[in-house]
Amino acid sequence: MRILARSRTRRPGGLAGPDVLAEQVRLLYAGAFVVPANLLNALIVAAALRNSLPSKFLIGWLGLTALVVAGRLVLQARYRRSATADRDACRWARRFALGAFLSGLLWGVVCGALPFFGQPLDFLFVTLVAAAMSAAAMTSLAAYFVAFLCYLLPFLVPPGLAFLLTPGPDYLLLGALILIYAVILAGTGHNLNRLIVRTLQLKAANDQLNKSLNSTHAELDLARQDKWRTFAHLSHELRTPLTAILGFSEAIRDQLLGPLGNPRYGDYARHVHSSGQHLLNLASEILTLSQGEAGALPLAEMEIDIAAVIEICVELVVGRAERQRLRIIRSVEHGLPRLLADETKLRQILLNLLTNAIKFTMPGGEITIMACLSAEGGITISVADTGVGMASADIPRALAPFVRLENAMVQETEGVGLGLPLCKRLAEMHGAELAIASELGMGTTCTVRFPAARTRAGAVRDAGGG
Repeated sequence: MRILARSRTRRPGGLAGPDVLAEQVRLLYAGAFVVPANLLNALIVAAALRNSLPSKFLIGWLGLTALVVAGRLVLQARYRRSATADRDACRWARRFALGAFLSGLLWGVVCGALPFFGQPLDFLFVTLVAAAMSAAAMTSLAAYFVAFLCYLLPFLVPPGLAFLLTPGPDYLLLGALILIYAVILAGTGHNLNRLIVRTLQLKAANDQLNKSLNSTHAELDLARQDKWRTFAHLSHELRTPLTAILGFSEAIRDQLLGPLGNPRYGDYARHVHSSGQHLLNLASEILTLSQGEAGALPLAEMEIDIAAVIEICVELVVGRAERQRLRIIRSVEHGLPRLLADETKLRQILLNLLTNAIKFTMPGGEITIMACLSAEGGITISVADTGVGMASADIPRALAPFVRLENAMVQETEGVGLGLPLCKRLAEMHGAELAIASELGMGTTCTVRFPAARTRAGAVRDAGGG
């Protein structure tokens, strides 16, 4: 059954794939009326040949035809009830082809018996019946060309050969015409089969395109919602410090609390400064990310002591961590070599990762920042927390600019979703990779892997710890 195996492995571009084969088989079994029509035609032919062919032969032939028809009807019923019909399309196609072969063979037997028992008019009658039935079968079987051949060849080849072997020029011509007709039908059936397969391929491609469009539409809707949520949050981020700046500066300008010597003016000035600093940081992050995406952000590379940079970054965030009752652990591999990188941008990466970890870790948790040499010779830095974590499906969204993931366990936090995308872009500028591993309720680990080409020989200091 090599032909059957090949039809299952066909691919678009003129050849059928598994989905198309399933559709072909569905078309085969949809023609339920064709099978009992074989028995009806057999009764008519038996009645017409009752005076020519032996009665026992005709009764036996009719019995076998009825048995094959019944078997094919049972097969059709089982196919309709099968829950795995599409997945087992090749097997169902093979079964159908066997039924078609048996039906065609029985017709070939009765046609082949004519030279031994039939009268001249019987030859013409059976030839017309054979031509009509084989042509009609093409419309229902051409969807699966193997099944059509299994029906056509045992139907027409035996009578064609029998007529060729019968003495007389008329029988010789009739046999030749039958064989030529069989070749023509086979060619026509093959062309019709190609047309059907191509139509099914286009239908399958259209269905796949519709699924892809629906999926893309859903993703665009989600992106649109994220965008407007981000702009709403960005508006809030801008309005809050601006309100403080305007309110406190007006109070100082109008000396609402009396002369400028009042100590509360100092508090107002500090609020103005911190609010302005927040706006400046926000604008700087947006500008840095934009320049990085545009390829306009240069690197000021130098050989860096990783342990020293980690120490500085931890010192900058340790106060906030302690206020949230979080512990920061430092672990730098002993004798770690220098890293060729932009120190300012490396600090920006580590500060963003540490700030994110603090932001999403509940009180009592801990954050670990580690640096080590990888097996490939590159330096790896990771920041791991015991925070709320996120689902693996949300990680790609967390790396997209202006996307803020919501978590019911964490109160509303500042920021507009630029931290991780900025870290990713700055890491890529160094030829490094930012990888995130996270699980809901189990924490998050962000790892930056620098290539070995950025490692510089010579240790700078011992490992830190805390």
